[in-house]
Amino acid sequence: MRRPVASGLASAFATGLALLVSPASLGQADATTPPPVPARNETAPPTAPDAPAARTAVTGIPAAIPNTGAVPPAVRSDPKYRGDLILSATPDDRDVIEAIRKQYFTKQGSSEAQRARRAEGIAKLKTITNPSAMVPMYEMLRTQSDDIVLGVLDHFSSLGEGGQAALAWIAINDEDERIRHEATRRITKPATPAVLGVLDNALRSNTHMVVNRAGALAGTLNAIETLPLLIFAQATRDRIERKGDLAWIAIGTQMSYVSNVVPVLGDNSGAFQPIIGVINEGVLLRVTDAVVITYRTEVHTALVNMTSADWGQSTEYLGFDPARWYAWFNDEYIPFKKGQADELARREKAKALEREAIDEDV
Repeated sequence: MRRPVASGLASAFATGLALLVSPASLGQADATTPPPVPARNETAPPTAPDAPAARTAVTGIPAAIPNTGAVPPAVRSDPKYRGDLILSATPDDRDVIEAIRKQYFTKQGSSEAQRARRAEGIAKLKTITNPSAMVPMYEMLRTQSDDIVLGVLDHFSSLGEGGQAALAWIAINDEDERIRHEATRRITKPATPAVLGVLDNALRSNTHMVVNRAGALAGTLNAIETLPLLIFAQATRDRIERKGDLAWIAIGTQMSYVSNVVPVLGDNSGAFQPIIGVINEGVLLRVTDAVVITYRTEVHTALVNMTSADWGQSTEYLGFDPARWYAWFNDEYIPFKKGQADELARREKAKALEREAIDEDV
């Protein structure tokens, strides 16, 4: 007896915008195209190497993205803030912050005296200006009342580079959207080298949420220095780590036959019970490995908005393909920025000649 066997999947997976596709569908880099930002499960340094900046120091014109190696650091980004400098407070700083918390912030009432007490504590906090103590200070006081949290953010906004870096870190990593908004409001424009360093570090993160928020912040600040990083942070390849088959599909037929018989004895009678065997004929497809491509839409939106506004034409047609973005950046955007720089230099020269002529007449 022969009967068809329906195909089946032992397991399947699909989450959000993650698709089960081959890496080639992203337009992966070939010998002349740089690879994307390293995938989550691939070995890669957590921060950018001290490679040449993406702009020349003399003219300010963007330099081409190299065709090999890691994506260069964001131009003007401070290497001190590409790592964990703002997360490493000294024990002494932590002790001082904890002492202030216990002395001034234990009572969360709304009376005039209690508010004045908290304001006094915030004034004490403002004596701590070590950049590495900023984020630990925030984390230690994060659960306090709103006036304390906002006071800490105001303190950061007055501290220059270290405070700006702390605000950028909070705008990217805090889970509360309201706090992220308040931190973003206090970041100066254009983005400072410290903020660019924090963005550089976050855009290389293995955590999708962190990268998406960093991309959104870069867009809010119009940090065009991060364009190369945004180009290769739009999507990431996440290898599925699992033992055994991820899925299987069987297409074939089954043929039954009597493989054996078992004697059955009764009163003055006898019989045989057949044992049925099955032979499978056909094809079995086993899925033993897969790559999930996650599309980071917030990063893509920030990239399209910034480049379209600066270039004067929509770049949405480039999609999520890093190879096309790479070619556009090197072949079209850089010449465009060079033309802008040349025109600016021409105008400045004309103004200088005009001033000289005026001075000679006087």
